[in-house]
Amino acid sequence: MHFYALVQSTLFCAPPGAFTTTIEIGLKTCKRIGESKSMQKLGLTPFQTTFPGCEKLAGDEYQFLACQVKNAIVTLSHQVGTCKMGDPCDPTTVVDPQLRVKNVQGLRVVDASIMPTVTSGNTNIPTIMIAEKASDIIKQSIGCPNYLQPNYENFINKQ
Repeated sequence: MHFYALVQSTLFCAPPGAFTTTIEIGLKTCKRIGESKSMQKLGLTPFQTTFPGCEKLAGDEYQFLACQVKNAIVTLSHQVGTCKMGDPCDPTTVVDPQLRVKNVQGLRVVDASIMPTVTSGNTNIPTIMIAEKASDIIKQSIGCPNYLQPNYENFINKQ
C-alpha cells in the first residue's frame, strides 16, 4: 500500500480584505519609485508583467496587486517548522526527539521541517546536520555494529 503526501501551501491564504501586508506596502512603494520623475529622467521604466488570471483584475488595483503577489511569491525551498519536534506528550509536536512521527509506525522526518524557525542563513548546512544526527539515531536504534558508528575522535586526530 502506498500513501502520497498532501502538501498544501497556505502562503497568503488570508480572509478576503486582509491582504494589507508588508509585501503589498513594499510593492506600492516600488511602483511609486519606479514611476517617479527621477526614474523618468534616467529613462528607466518599471518592469511590467501580468500573471495569467490577473489581467481581468487590472481595473481594481487592490485585487490586481493581490493576484500578482499570490502568483509571484515562492518559498525558495526553505520551508521550516511544519513538523515540530519535541516532547511526545506535547499535542503540538509532530515528531519526537528521535525524529519519529507520532502515532505512525516506522516513519521519521529528516529535513528542515523539524526546525522551529528558519535560520538566519541558508538552511542547507543545518539540514545536513539534522540528517547526520538522524543517521546516528537510526544506526543506534537498529543496533548497528560499532565499526559502522562514526569515530569523531579518530577523525579529529588525523587532521
